[in-house]
Amino acid sequence: MSAPRCYHCAEFTRATLFRRSVAEAGRGLPAIEAGMPLPAGTGAGAIEASPVGAELRDRAETMGAPQCGPAAGNPFLPWFREAGEHIRSVALVPLGQTRTIGLLALGSEDPQRFFPEMGTLYLRRIGEITAGALAART
Repeated sequence: MSAPRCYHCAEFTRATLFRRSVAEAGRGLPAIEAGMPLPAGTGAGAIEASPVGAELRDRAETMGAPQCGPAAGNPFLPWFREAGEHIRSVALVPLGQTRTIGLLALGSEDPQRFFPEMGTLYLRRIGEITAGALAART
């Protein structure tokens, strides 16, 4: 004998909750339309709009999970531009679950803020929500 099916429980599945959180994250933001001016710092000459080299793109696409550790020698450190000289630890969060659509780079002046042995569940969730919000807006 099987348990009766709970139809209203479908409202609380992980996928449903994820879709709701993504929709909530994008609520109140203006729609992106063709011809709209770009936000400050995102024009064609901005470093943020520069193409990412193949080596860094491949590294981000194969990351699979957030990576944390010291900033010294990290190939993504130039992304922090002039602030990079103050960054002592970084967290790199791939955006996307099945396909990487970007990389969220977090930096800290505290050398122990992001370390290799730290848990990354929260960072992974931030990556999922950010990727979902970006996908919903494009």
